[in-house]
Parts: sequence; structure tokens; C-alpha cells
Amino acid sequence: MSRYWYLASTLPGLLFGAPPPLGSGDFLGFCKRLMNPKDYLETEAVPRYLQGEIPAEIRSGFLESFLIWERGFKNELSRLRARGSGKNEDAYIRKGRQSDEAVKAAATCFAVDDPLKAELSLEKERWAAVERLSALSGFDLDFIIAYRIKLMINERLQNLAAEAGKNSYRRLYTEIFGAAEQEAATDTSGERA
Repeated sequence: MSRYWYLASTLPGLLFGAPPPLGSGDFLGFCKRLMNPKDYLETEAVPRYLQGEIPAEIRSGFLESFLIWERGFKNELSRLRARGSGKNEDAYIRKGRQSDEAVKAAATCFAVDDPLKAELSLEKERWAAVERLSALSGFDLDFIIAYRIKLMINERLQNLAAEAGKNSYRRLYTEIFGAAEQEAATDTSGERA
């Protein structure tokens, strides 16, 4: 497996939920310049693999392990949702191995009632899986792909935070102006000073 000493050592650190220090486009630009073409193509394809595209070959042992975990995680979430709505669970399950860790993580996330908190919980579990499965990676393709997934998680969290902020603003705006319009409608001219 190729080593990427310079690339890995120059990447800024990532913390769960912190604003990403660089975007995916910039990250991929660095990777394209500094990685061998096959490793770069696998790094670039990570989002497609996470969406269910099955590659002919996986070069990264970490990525293979994470995709198995992710499939089990999504399958268990699908199973719990189907069960909760009284639907046939098997109709929503994709073929793949099941990991006990993924089942526990899915159950934890499914128990959260608030939609935004549930999304945060999902991403926190995914982050923890990346950390656990890439713990022994260093300066290699596994490290770079783990970084890519963490960067994608933080980008998604930033989008969720921005969307939650917009929704909160819209709700507050509607409440304030709705109350003002209602008050204006009940006022008659000359009654207010």
C-alpha cells in the first residue's frame, strides 16, 4: 500500500462538528496532485460507494470495513423504521453482513425523537465508526479515505446547522410578523396612541 507522508501530515485536523478547515473540492485537489491515480480514484469515489455503488475492487481495507459497517447500520435503521410503521422489514434490507456494533449504533439513533438531534446522532455514530475502524491507519490510503469520510460528515453537519438556523429564523420571523399583523388587524384607527 502506498504511503502519503506529505499529504497526510499537511492535512488540517478534524474535530466532530467543527467547521471543516477545507472543502471537499480543495481536499480532492490536493489528493489528485499527490496520490497515485488508482488510490485517488478510490478516494474520489467514496460518496458513490456510501450511496450503495458496489466497486469491482476496493484497495483500502478500512473502506471495505467501513462499507460493511455502514450497510449494517443502514439496514438496522431500515428494519427499525419498517417495524415502527408496521411494514415488512425484509423489503427494506439490502444484502450484506450485519455487525453487532452497527445494530447497537442504529438502535441508539432510532431512539432519538427530535429530527435534528437524530441526524446529529447518526453522524456521531458514523464518526465513531471511522475512528474505530481506522485507528491503526497512518499516512496511507486508509488514513486518506478516513479523512475524506470525516470531512464529508463535518460538511453535512455544517449544512444541517445552516438549515436549522434558517428554519429557526423563518419560524421566529413568522411568529413576530404574524403577531404584528394580527395586532394591526384588531386595532382600529384612533384607539392607539
